[in-house]
Amino acid sequence: MVAAIILVLNVILASLMVFFERRKPSSTWAWLLVLFFIPVLGFVLYLIFGRDSKREKVFKAKSKYDKDVYYKYLFHDNHSAKKVQEQKKIVANGGRILDSDYLTDLAYLHINSGNWITFNNRVKKYTDGPGKFKALIEDIRSAREYIHMEYYIIRGDELGKEIMHELALKAQQGVTVRLLYDGMGCRTLRKSFFRELHNAGGQTAAFLPPLILRLNYRNHRKLCVIDGKVGYIGGFNIGNEYMG
Repeated sequence: MVAAIILVLNVILASLMVFFERRKPSSTWAWLLVLFFIPVLGFVLYLIFGRDSKREKVFKAKSKYDKDVYYKYLFHDNHSAKKVQEQKKIVANGGRILDSDYLTDLAYLHINSGNWITFNNRVKKYTDGPGKFKALIEDIRSAREYIHMEYYIIRGDELGKEIMHELALKAQQGVTVRLLYDGMGCRTLRKSFFRELHNAGGQTAAFLPPLILRLNYRNHRKLCVIDGKVGYIGGFNIGNEYMG
């Protein structure tokens, strides 16, 4: 009887892992094997080590925030409701490329991400580092309001120092400069590397320290947004090795 109950509990837990938890296939199969071959101990081990409570808290907090924002826009914020209607008109007049069945979804894009559908945009692809960073530096020099940068790796080499210097110059001119770097990707950087930028009024922050229990909690983004008009995304980190 006890063995049957344990077996049922293992089947239920295994089903929850497969169908409800967001895991890598390799991790799912590993825990399934543990649960089936060592039922009692495997169940205890899963409760201690298998559940990602930190990630659950993060997603729960984000879900609550998204829900609060949604209801605020939908029921309480007249200005935002008006903007949604304006957006629908803009999209409707934007041309034949958009299916009218999706107008409402496109309008409510702002509810989830704060972004609007826009037209007459240009996209340029860079396949080499020299071209990308030359354009990036030129756009940094043209910034008037703000520069937001987010990179996984920033090297303390020639390219890294050049970009930090350009950011510091813009901060001295009154441009808001914010830089988010990953604690692991930039673990070899010294605090003095950002001194010029800090002294000029720029802001920097590390995304989590390099030593945490779960190594996959890293920020691998490489992006830059300038004045809400120019944006860079892609796979180039900041370092001399990306120039060759």
